[in-house]
Amino acid sequence: MTRGPRRASYSRKQNGRWCVRWRSPFTGSQRQHSCPDVATARRVCREVEDALCRGEDWSASRGKAGHVALLLAEYINDLERTRTPNTITRLESFAEDLVRWAKQRDRKRGPLPLELLTAELVTDYDRALLNRGNAVRTRRAKVGFILNAWRWGLGREAFGDRLGPVPTIEMPDPVDAAPKAPTWALCDTAIDAMQRRRNQEPFVRRVAMACRFLGLRPVQAAHLRRDHIDTSARTLTITHDLPGTKTPQERRGRTVPYAPAFHSIALRWLAASDDHYLLPGSPARAFDQGAARRAWARAGVSPELWQGQPLKAFRKAFETELIAAGADYLAVERLVGHAIPGAGASYVDSRAFLEQTTAAVKLIPEFGKAGGTVVPLRRSRVR
Repeated sequence: MTRGPRRASYSRKQNGRWCVRWRSPFTGSQRQHSCPDVATARRVCREVEDALCRGEDWSASRGKAGHVALLLAEYINDLERTRTPNTITRLESFAEDLVRWAKQRDRKRGPLPLELLTAELVTDYDRALLNRGNAVRTRRAKVGFILNAWRWGLGREAFGDRLGPVPTIEMPDPVDAAPKAPTWALCDTAIDAMQRRRNQEPFVRRVAMACRFLGLRPVQAAHLRRDHIDTSARTLTITHDLPGTKTPQERRGRTVPYAPAFHSIALRWLAASDDHYLLPGSPARAFDQGAARRAWARAGVSPELWQGQPLKAFRKAFETELIAAGADYLAVERLVGHAIPGAGASYVDSRAFLEQTTAAVKLIPEFGKAGGTVVPLRRSRVR
């Protein structure tokens, strides 16, 4: 853009800050804006001149619009078209954590200018995550989110001219110990420990029971509705709108049989529930993960079987115990909602798995009548 004669200027004030001055194109009055350093003053001066060339006036709010928090927020808003609500919530927590850390590091109160987004900031943030004890996978996810937002911002007019090239940040490869899953017997012991307490645990106990018998993710179990279960056909339908659905196969929906041992529990829950949810309990569908952790500890179960995922451990036990009992592998994958390899997920009707899934759920023992030992679980089988 051709600016013509210079319409804005900047100079240093006695207090060490810098002042940008120009005349309003509408009123002719003198305008000014204070900047913390000369680089910011030069940038604001260019923005003012560009605005005046377009016949517009520049405002302080316009100058402050392009900051790190806004970049991350706009990037997340753009992702809402293609990501699940749970993923968006997770990314929002990433953005809040980065902005909070950067403000504490630089002792800033206002918005963080985009000029602070540098390779040094990202590596320092990763070092802070390491000092917090975050796992390698968590560090990679958070740093990757920042770099992806940076890359996205380069293609946007509001941010691109103030962002440098995206750096290459070397990250360590995740090396995790082989996880293990508890047996159904240990799961039942932990659920019994939940039942003996009278605080927030009754609803958590029902979530654990649903994960133990149905192999669902905890958030899916907590949001099950009455219309998801058919007690006459003894089947469970997982719909695409159920919170916690992740894989493409789950988003297509699936109908699977449930265990005969779960039938009486389902009838009891339906009779006790006074709303459209299957599990009686909190209308907000909130549950306390800490209650599950305390239950595992009271049951005396080794922390390596549940630590970090006290409710998902019941889902791990579901898949591990069925495969160990000889259930068809693809049938178990169908029950838990994992993607089936090959063309099975796209072209095979669910009726093709009915015989195998029905046989598999019959292997699930009744509550309190299970036995067995701990079975190592490969991470590639867990989602």
